[in-house]
Amino acid sequence: MPSATKINKVSSLKDIFKDAKAVYLVDFTGLSVPEITELRQKVKGKNGLLKVVNNRLAKIALEEAGFKEINEKLTGPNALLISYEDVIAPLKEAYEFLKELKKGTLKEGIIKGAKIYTKEEIISLAKLPSTGELRAKTVQILNAPIAMLVWNLKGVLSKLVYVLKNLEEKNKNL
Repeated sequence: MPSATKINKVSSLKDIFKDAKAVYLVDFTGLSVPEITELRQKVKGKNGLLKVVNNRLAKIALEEAGFKEINEKLTGPNALLISYEDVIAPLKEAYEFLKELKKGTLKEGIIKGAKIYTKEEIISLAKLPSTGELRAKTVQILNAPIAMLVWNLKGVLSKLVYVLKNLEEKNKNL
């Protein structure tokens, strides 16, 4: 029979997961408490949450929140990295921080409504540019043909003005 405390913990975990767009597993082995605190702050700055959890309680909450596919991966020491808006930004922040420290690792993850991503796929996702950078590059790519058209038209118009000016000078001299 589960205790009231455990039922409350599962309920609070479900509340944390209900608005989540992605959940990633982080092995925090080797990280000190100040380092975990710093990682939490960095992730929170990207609208994410890093939560160290009891695996058994997390499995129950994840299943009820629609992330049951990742339950079998919940073994050993885990922290859950939860993304709320941008599924990549908190992951990217955690990846960079762990890479800098050379401690801890990203394990697996799941984006709501998608498959489970392996460690290699998660790292590939973390290396992607941010949403803002991708938008800026898209605008730049879309803007390039228009800019070239304007540049070419300007060149043609400049040549036309130059020819007309030469004709005007020639007519004045006659």
